Amino acid sequence: MIYEISREIFKQKLLDRTNMSIVQITAASATTEVPYKNVTSMQWSENFATGFSSAHPNKNQSYLLFGFDADAKQAKKAAEAVAGLGYPFVYYYQGHYSSDAVLDKGIN
Repeated sequence: MIYEISREIFKQKLLDRTNMSIVQITAASATTEVPYKNVTSMQWSENFATGFSSAHPNKNQSYLLFGFDADAKQAKKAAEAVAGLGYPFVYYYQGHYSSDAVLDKGIN
């Protein structure tokens, strides 16, 4: 099952990552990544699920997937793909680069 989280919860998770792995989802053609510390970045593609399960084999871990391309909704698509593999704790945040790129200022 997947759970959408709000911007406020996303900000809180950047501060407290206890028992949670955070993964940024980017477009295959993306050249910009938001430089959050201790965040894995993966490109969205048709083979995303295979790559995710190889990189993150622990299905008991909680995962927060986020993306800043609101039109493509890559974070939601990625969360659905990961949940389809049997990961029970999948959260996602679909933000906007222009407003969310500054969330980590002062956190790192």
